[in-house]
Amino acid sequence: MVVAVAMIGVLAFEGAFNTTIDYQMATNARNNMIAELHMRSGANLGRMLIRLQTDVLDKNRQYIGDIQIGDYTGLFMSAFGGSREEVDALAQMMGGISGREMQALGVSVGQFDLQITTEDGKINLNCANGSATTKDNLKAQLEQLVFLQAYDPVFQAESADGWRRTRIEQVAAIMDYIDRDNLRADAEGQPEQYDYQSRSDKYFAKNNYIDSLGETNQIRGVDDRFWTLFGSGLTVYGGCKVNLGALRDPKQIAALIALSAKNPEDPVVRDPNRLWRLAQFVAEA
Repeated sequence: MVVAVAMIGVLAFEGAFNTTIDYQMATNARNNMIAELHMRSGANLGRMLIRLQTDVLDKNRQYIGDIQIGDYTGLFMSAFGGSREEVDALAQMMGGISGREMQALGVSVGQFDLQITTEDGKINLNCANGSATTKDNLKAQLEQLVFLQAYDPVFQAESADGWRRTRIEQVAAIMDYIDRDNLRADAEGQPEQYDYQSRSDKYFAKNNYIDSLGETNQIRGVDDRFWTLFGSGLTVYGGCKVNLGALRDPKQIAALIALSAKNPEDPVVRDPNRLWRLAQFVAEA
């Protein structure tokens, strides 16, 4: 009798354990499916908004100004990826409309959001493979990015790969890794010599367009410290002209203010703290 009770207990425990596992697996499968559907919905909305930007807003910029749809995405995204309460709140904000009149909006399970950022305000490194004028412009943009005296400690110490370089040399290393020729960008007529082959993980400069910003980690001198400071202002997509209306990086804005100031001795330009606060104010405007 005792043995029978023990066996029943073991079977009951095993059955409950297996049921719990099956239930958890089913829950995970359901959540994965919901997450994938939300991801697809966000991606489709993103494509629609980008098409709206390129086909409507950009083509009528002379009439409506430099409007970036990504700056306003958060205002109405809750209507698509938010809960019924968020849809009702948006309806009230739009003039007292009842949320019940806004059909097929919001999601009943979970939520999703969409953030769109423009690359037009960043420096496109692949422009190192452009014309002579384009390369000169890129060189000036990169030199501007690292211009401020606040970055002196970066260039006064060795990089993670043991290279002590100036600002000009670092800019040249970035351009030389991507451009197709084998001549130094900072010394006309001299060959590139960055000793990539002598490192433990031997490789060569790409001398072609790079596919992602992750490849910049291979460039001489571009270590974590450099990337943390300047990576947010770089891209490998888009055109070669920086859209001033799309600038969001305070470092770029600060350098632009300092280099374009009519009076280089202006107190704001000479004071890094005041210059940085002004750049942040412009970026958030």
